[in-house]
Amino acid sequence: MMAPPLEMTPALDNLTHQPEMTAGEPPRIMVVDDDQGFREMLRDFLADDGFDVVGEAPDGVEAVTQADRLRPDVIVMDLRMPRMDGLEATRRIKDTLPITQVVILSAYEDPALKRGAERAGVYCYLIKGCSPAMLVDVLRFAWSFKVGLEQGGAPAREALEGLNGSEPNSDR
Repeated sequence: MMAPPLEMTPALDNLTHQPEMTAGEPPRIMVVDDDQGFREMLRDFLADDGFDVVGEAPDGVEAVTQADRLRPDVIVMDLRMPRMDGLEATRRIKDTLPITQVVILSAYEDPALKRGAERAGVYCYLIKGCSPAMLVDVLRFAWSFKVGLEQGGAPAREALEGLNGSEPNSDR
C-alpha cells in the first residue's frame, strides 16, 4: 500500500472545512522553483484558480530578495535549487516575514527533509504529484492561517510564538 502523497503539519490535522476565498483581495502567492517550465505551469494554474501570483523566483537567493520586496501571503517553494535551497530560503524569509506561510512542493519524500522543513517553519510539505485540488486546498488553508495571524487574536499570537520557538507571554 502506498503512503499518501501529502505530509501535513499539525496546523492542518483538525481542519474539516475548506476555507473560502472572500470577494476581497485574493491570496498573494509567490512560486519558487528552478524548473522554469514547472514554475510557469504552476503560476498559470494558480492564477486560473483565483490566486494572485505576485512573483516567481528560480532559486532561494532570488526568493529571499523577492519575498522581502513583494511580501506574499504564501510561498510555494521547491526544496532542491541552485545557489540556495528551499530550506535555507524559508529560514531567511521567516526571519523577516514571520507570518508569511511557506508550502514546500518537492519531489523528495525523505523524512529527514520533512523534519528539516518543519524546523525551518514551513506550513506544509507536499510531494510533487499530489492532486491539484490538494495543493489549492493547502494554499487556501495557509492563507487563512496567515489572515488569522494578521488579525492578532490571542490564539493567533500563541500560534506565532510557537512557530518562532518562544514561550507565549504569561501574566502569571
